[in-house]
Amino acid sequence: MTPKPDEPVVDVNVDEYSLNGTVLGKTAIDISANQELLIVPLESELKKKRKNEEEEALKNNQPVDEFGVAKLHVDENLSFDDFYKITATMGFVGYSTINYVIGENYKDVYNVKLPTSSSPCYCTFFVH
Repeated sequence: MTPKPDEPVVDVNVDEYSLNGTVLGKTAIDISANQELLIVPLESELKKKRKNEEEEALKNNQPVDEFGVAKLHVDENLSFDDFYKITATMGFVGYSTINYVIGENYKDVYNVKLPTSSSPCYCTFFVH
């Protein structure tokens, strides 16, 4: 789970959540109590990262419409509802492949692949 340079890493525990080490807010207020699917502070920061990735791809003559890969670390006590909101937010921004770990034990890395316009599917794959 070692991130590549500039690869987004979202860390969520029961108290707060962060992106690449920068705390964005409180989990109880921004995620758990939020009735909406998208987490606005996280979405805003991830959009900035996606924009930078797209600009870098243009500079290197690479396609900009490819979806990205992100990493996620969630607390083992986090609710599935909160986990779902986080992965949905990451997916809507453009991170369709999410490698994630649960708890403090990083030996089990899981992978979720969200559907994209280039690989439409009505299901989501969670892989261990």
